[in-house]
Amino acid sequence: MTITTIFIIAVALSIDAFAVSISCGLKLKKLTYEKYFKIALAFGLFQALMPLLGWSIGHLIKNFISQYANIIAFTIFLILGLKTVVHAYTSKPTITSSCDSSSSDSHSCTCNNLRCLMGLSVATSIDAFLIGPILALYDLNIFISTSIIGIVTFLICFCGPIIGYRLGDIFGKKAEFVAGIILIIIAIKTLLGK
Repeated sequence: MTITTIFIIAVALSIDAFAVSISCGLKLKKLTYEKYFKIALAFGLFQALMPLLGWSIGHLIKNFISQYANIIAFTIFLILGLKTVVHAYTSKPTITSSCDSSSSDSHSCTCNNLRCLMGLSVATSIDAFLIGPILALYDLNIFISTSIIGIVTFLICFCGPIIGYRLGDIFGKKAEFVAGIILIIIAIKTLLGK
């Protein structure tokens, strides 16, 4: 697995967070660069930390499962890809959560509340956790890999609220579908050992 592949994986993994950050832009009434930064930092940080946790587990068991590395990587990427494609067609366009008490709608999360933003960051980074064991199986440098994932997510999610504020969430759905297809392609490439 090359740095280019890690970058592509990072982009694909960040699409969930990107779609949610677009929804944040839809919900926020007044956007500032400080808000963009907080939203992007939260998503980028958790997208970098979750693979690190997964890598820790994968590193402990890699001697037992290394002979099945291609099959395990294929399965994880395929499941994530299919999940992402299905999610692009079945999810609702808005965020629903009861964690932002400052909103006029008690069931709406506007990404202003820190607890809400952390919850969204964790929820969108679960997929990144599953990539961690793959990084361990392929003996990839965890710090370079997680840095790429975190930075890519930060940059993409910095743009998300702006897009949501101005254009709505249509772009987020299309991006999520494309991300799913990319993960499926990486799954096939991994199975073929290319």
